[in-house]
Amino acid sequence: MTPRQALRTGGLVVGLVLALGAALHLPVARGLLARLGDGVDCPVGQPASPAARESFRQAQLAPRLGEGSARMRFTPVGELAARADGGAQVLAWAQAHEATCTQAADTVACTFPAATELRELRAFVGPTGEVVALDLWRRVSTEDSYARFTERVHAVRVAVGPETSRTGDLGAFTQASRYARVAATFAYADYRAVVSLARVGGGRLGIRERYEWVPTGSRSPS
Repeated sequence: MTPRQALRTGGLVVGLVLALGAALHLPVARGLLARLGDGVDCPVGQPASPAARESFRQAQLAPRLGEGSARMRFTPVGELAARADGGAQVLAWAQAHEATCTQAADTVACTFPAATELRELRAFVGPTGEVVALDLWRRVSTEDSYARFTERVHAVRVAVGPETSRTGDLGAFTQASRYARVAATFAYADYRAVVSLARVGGGRLGIRERYEWVPTGSRSPS
């Protein structure tokens, strides 16, 4: 067989495999695959289970954790990590602050009135109902941006322990550049928080807070 013939044959085989794969993803073929036995049906298009989503989240979080234990798993909404009703607690807290919220199986997403500093909140709920991560976004003015960022970092430091790293330069916010960002990170063995101040397009300033942790007694395989 010449190289050209081998290449042509290989291309034909690949084409047949791709065509077969496409055919097996048709609805009629999926039913046939399902009848062949458990685990045969292709996972593409199948919703991941809550446990699988949490395992993936922990796998993504693991490389960004540090050493030692945080004094507590602090969030601005309160101590949520050990509560099986954490999602309901976040929802109640947000609605008490006049937020409009939507709740799905594993998220609570809230928006706050435009007149308030806190604009958005998103909580991520684990398979047993506990909150495992929390995101908040605050709009701040140029005049008080440094003070509000410092206050948010101080609140985490007092509750959790010292920050483990800092990136960016607050001096950049006095310059004319369109974009500037400074962030304080608290990375412990079972808890991670990042508080960042950023200026984006249009000169808008915002503080983002991200809190995430590994539930007690739950770790994804290494």
